[in-house]
Amino acid sequence: MKTVRYLLLILFLICVNCISAQTVVCDKSKMSKHDRVLLEKFWLQFRKALNAKRNLQLSKLIVFPFECGYCPNGAIIAKSVDRLVNRKLFEKEYFEIFFRSKLRRTVNNSTGFENLFVWYSYDVCKYAVGYVSTEPTRDNEGAQTLFTLAKVKGEFKIVSTYTVP
Repeated sequence: MKTVRYLLLILFLICVNCISAQTVVCDKSKMSKHDRVLLEKFWLQFRKALNAKRNLQLSKLIVFPFECGYCPNGAIIAKSVDRLVNRKLFEKEYFEIFFRSKLRRTVNNSTGFENLFVWYSYDVCKYAVGYVSTEPTRDNEGAQTLFTLAKVKGEFKIVSTYTVP
């Protein structure tokens, strides 16, 4: 009987430890002030680059190569459906995915926090900004394009982009 109690106690302690182990809170309302400032800085630079249609300004906000889930001619990543876009491919043709009028309109009419999605994955918070790239119709559920952000050298940068229904 004592053995069963000890086993239950050990099991209980392991469960409590597992439950309390996730200390990362991924909620945009609880972002640190520093991260909010960095995100606002990113958003202002992103807006400026899109409005000026400047590839060079935009490329400073991207980590190359970046994964592009809907780029048709990027280099295929082994065992992945995503495409890898390097700086050369970006400058040649993929900069255009950032200059779509719906994206510019969304960026100009909102703050980064309005379009920020935050989720928890692999022990870190993940961030993405998005916009409705295809409006829903009677025959199509529409699509939303997301740009995944990560903190790189103390700044938010775009690390991937993809479209979801």
